[in-house]
Amino acid sequence: MHLTRTSTLSAVVVAATSVLSACSSDPEPTQTNSDSSEQSTATADFNEADVAFVTDMIPHHQQAVSMSQMAEERGGPDVAALATRIEGAQQPEIETMTGLLEDWGQETASAMPGMTDMGDMGDMQPEDMEKLMSIRGDDFDTLWLDQMIEHHTGAITMSQTQKDEGINPSAVALADTIIEAQQAEITDMKQMLESN
Repeated sequence: MHLTRTSTLSAVVVAATSVLSACSSDPEPTQTNSDSSEQSTATADFNEADVAFVTDMIPHHQQAVSMSQMAEERGGPDVAALATRIEGAQQPEIETMTGLLEDWGQETASAMPGMTDMGDMGDMQPEDMEKLMSIRGDDFDTLWLDQMIEHHTGAITMSQTQKDEGINPSAVALADTIIEAQQAEITDMKQMLESN
């Protein structure tokens, strides 16, 4: 009777040890798989509105950068300083948006396509750019500020559409950033126009 009880106790100890060993080796791989799954979901979590927003905003930003570089050369000190600030904000955003398209497996936007496709979004037409190239001084500053206000207004409209229709967290966060920054810059530009 004593032998049977000892054998049973040994069997229970062996079984418990096996269960504990199995459990202790389990959590880390499971956590890794979970993290990997979350990353995959974040990358895949986008819709047509997200793609359209990023694809259209890249050339829109590229044009703002070109306009800013022009103002750095031709504008007065205040306009040139604002242009430097705009370029410094929008160039990194172009890189961020290009990265999003790559993450989503989408074709990246080409550099500054014909701007006639989005004329209602504040994009400057070739004749507008030519006019800016032909003037300097206060005339340049006034026209540049007018055009950039319109350009920023278009970006805010595009960003609001993204917030309403997009689902990708990174793209929606970028839209929030664009709205906040460009609305503040519009306020600054209107004040600059009033003081001209």
